[in-house]
Amino acid sequence: MLLRGGRLVWRSRGLYPNDGAGVAFGPHAFAFASFRRGVFVTDLRSPERLVVGGRGHYPYEFTRDGRLVVTSGRAITVVSPGGEAVRGYAYRARNGITFDAESERNRAFASPTPGSASRATASASRSA
Repeated sequence: MLLRGGRLVWRSRGLYPNDGAGVAFGPHAFAFASFRRGVFVTDLRSPERLVVGGRGHYPYEFTRDGRLVVTSGRAITVVSPGGEAVRGYAYRARNGITFDAESERNRAFASPTPGSASRATASASRSA
């Protein structure tokens, strides 16, 4: 259930007992993770739909144009508003990630190779 000011805004079709793993709010969208099943998205008018399946995926942030950034232990996946994975990046979670939601120009994460770093700009993630 999603409440605003004590009023019901949206209710999921599925049950996710003891399985919540993270949420993200975007432009007219809501994403949530079920640790065992993956990341789901809804436009708050429709039932949730699975956009990234599998264990250990988490919604990180929405971009202004409605793309969802999803993280896991080994990858960052960019999901279109239509629910398709449009870009992926390999990384190690222990190295960290940063995302500047205001500018959307600086998405950077450390690469698996010690001493080097990778950077993905908003334009690069849109060129899938």
